[in-house]
Amino acid sequence: MSYNDAHKLTEFLASIKEEIQKDCPKLITDGSRPFRAHWRSYESDHLSVVVDCHFLIKPSGSEYWDNRQVVLEAIDRAAKMTEVKIGK
Repeated sequence: MSYNDAHKLTEFLASIKEEIQKDCPKLITDGSRPFRAHWRSYESDHLSVVVDCHFLIKPSGSEYWDNRQVVLEAIDRAAKMTEVKIGK
């Protein structure tokens, strides 16, 4: 995300978590595994964000890939809702 969007980071990160939690019923939220979205670092041309979430899904097969797409769509929705540009 752009340096220009740094002031939107807190809202964006909260929105990411909210959107993932809303759409992913197999998300682990009992504290046994991480569920977080954080600003990781300044890079040469963008701000780096990390999203770390775990699910009660085996890491293979259609269910895994379908869920992965749902997570990416949730992140995209969060970016649009907070008017954050992802990418360059």
